[in-house]
Amino acid sequence: MRTILASAAYSVGKGGLGMEGQDQAQLEQALGELDQSGQFLVAILAGLLLSLRALLAQREQLCLTLAGEQPPPLCLYPLRHTAGSLTLGGLGFFLCQALRTRARADPADPVAVSSACSGLTAAVLVFLAAAIRLADTNFLHRAGRL
Repeated sequence: MRTILASAAYSVGKGGLGMEGQDQAQLEQALGELDQSGQFLVAILAGLLLSLRALLAQREQLCLTLAGEQPPPLCLYPLRHTAGSLTLGGLGFFLCQALRTRARADPADPVAVSSACSGLTAAVLVFLAAAIRLADTNFLHRAGRL
């Protein structure tokens, strides 16, 4: 994505970008990728909000217990599983984006290659963290602890 935008920006800066041919196609592709990125960021945000809802439900349970009341039964698994799934799906998209960015990086540009490798490493680590967390959520549910 950075490569597409960088090459389009270079063409614009040189005064060579017309509304035809490969430059137009590159801009349209970059626009589509940005639109998709926005949609997956919304999915990750929805997962975050569901996680917040689960946390607030747990807090409410604890407050009722501290007040000497018997809190109603609470099942957090649907919230946590859905939150984890949305997050993992969104991060999977960004992992794919990082793979594409690394594949598109110009080997003659060591800065672009290094940046793409750093982005890919970060995407892999974040994706793995979310996958481990979702697996743990499912494990706790099967064990009757969630």
